[in-house]
Amino acid sequence: AGNANTSTGNYLLPTMVIATADISQRQLTASATAENKVYDGNTNAAVTGVTFGNVVTGEALTAGYDTLGSFADKNAGNGKVVTISGVTMAAGNANTSIGNYLLPTMVAATADISQRQLTAIATAQDKAYDGNTTATVTNVAFGNLVAGESLTISYTGSAFSDKNVGGNKAVTLSGVTMTANNANTLTSNYLLPTTVNTSAAITPISLTITALSTSKTYEDVASAANPIFNVSYTGFVNGETPASLGGALTFSISAIAGQDKYLIIPSGYTSSNYNITYINGLLTVTRPLLEFSERYQGALTLKSQYRASAPLIRGIFDGASGRGYLTYDSNPLLMIRGAGINLEGTLSTDSNNADQDNR
Repeated sequence: AGNANTSTGNYLLPTMVIATADISQRQLTASATAENKVYDGNTNAAVTGVTFGNVVTGEALTAGYDTLGSFADKNAGNGKVVTISGVTMAAGNANTSIGNYLLPTMVAATADISQRQLTAIATAQDKAYDGNTTATVTNVAFGNLVAGESLTISYTGSAFSDKNVGGNKAVTLSGVTMTANNANTLTSNYLLPTTVNTSAAITPISLTITALSTSKTYEDVASAANPIFNVSYTGFVNGETPASLGGALTFSISAIAGQDKYLIIPSGYTSSNYNITYINGLLTVTRPLLEFSERYQGALTLKSQYRASAPLIRGIFDGASGRGYLTYDSNPLLMIRGAGINLEGTLSTDSNNADQDNR
């Protein structure tokens, strides 16, 4: 009763009380996944899954969707939005009616477009050894670009792995940069190679080592010390010296038959960077000048000034001119000229002069 005048016994309840109200569809949420990809110049994205959220407990919905989604733009970047189309739902069990649910207005995922790794193609020229690592590179170009896009490669230097002679030697470019050549191309979509390499050969060059000619006065060729031999060098590059060669320089001598000369023969150095050519020098043995107080004509026999004992040195000279030559083992040895000093010796007797004297 609502007041003192009212008795509930005076009233009969209705058999049914009815009202009206709405049950609106439940708004679904959705989470989705898409694959990361390497920059390929388009917005295509591979969708890998869509899952509904805000589903009533005990009910289940299965999502259908287009497996080809779309990135917001084609360019490289992380966490880029991927829009998914063609999303549908299906009841996942008997308790579920899809009519109770409302699809999301947009289903999206995020994924990355990573920079595209460039390759580089280069050609280096072979060179002759020059004592440094500098290399000349031609025909440099990028590879692995998206069709219709273009990049120019630039670099500040190029060098062999070392300066020494060899085939198929690595050549590395340094200071490599890239520049876009058209409006379709962004350098930010590409990743420079960590190294740009090619190969070429360094070939050996000629080095000429020439023995310097010199002379000595005759004493006893077999026992007397030779002068110090020296050489000249033609062909060293980049300030190099004999210190850059292997081995050690040595000399030998070889007599020239019938002459007072010997070949000075250098040898001993080695090098992979130089093709070494040796040129012989000449060691000339000069004859001491013998002078006599008198002129004789005929055969002369005298003991050598340069040996303590035999063999003897013999000679024939012309008394009229006062000149002649001594011989030692039948080889020309000393020139004789009249006037000056006395030498020990014995003139032999001949038909023109029977005098004998020690001079």
